[in-house]
Amino acid sequence: MSTAPASAGRALYVDGTRDNSAITPIQAPGTCARFAGCPAGFRIPVDFRGHAEVLIGRAARPGERYGLMEHIDMEGRPFHCVDFLSRTVAEVLPLLREHGVRAEFTSYAAGGARLPAPAGWYVHEGIMVADGQALLLVGPAPNPRPRARDAYCPAAAESPSHP
Repeated sequence: MSTAPASAGRALYVDGTRDNSAITPIQAPGTCARFAGCPAGFRIPVDFRGHAEVLIGRAARPGERYGLMEHIDMEGRPFHCVDFLSRTVAEVLPLLREHGVRAEFTSYAAGGARLPAPAGWYVHEGIMVADGQALLLVGPAPNPRPRARDAYCPAAAESPSHP
């Protein structure tokens, strides 16, 4: 599956068993900020007779969209430890340019359609969809339930003025 270069070679786990209990991931040591964990391998029972699918990330080819889209601020992504959530589009545009990211914008109100985002709207979330290309979810008001600021950047919890 095509991914950002930072995810190339990582195992993405999909268990084909009905109750997802036969094959279990072995997590990589250390901290992990990935929504599905950071599997480094898999434990398969000797008597397993079912079917399972294991996906391994590969770096996307030039111009190829990612098969696995990840948050723009995860480790190894352009906005890692960049304070952009609940900031206005006008505030985020220079950050995008600074980090070499082109962006498209969408809104729940637009039904998922790409749109020109008003400068005063707020950025709720962002994902990388290809190398140097992001999709940002925006809205006319700040996100009422924003993701924790330190979800991908533990240093953000230590410094309220973290950039």
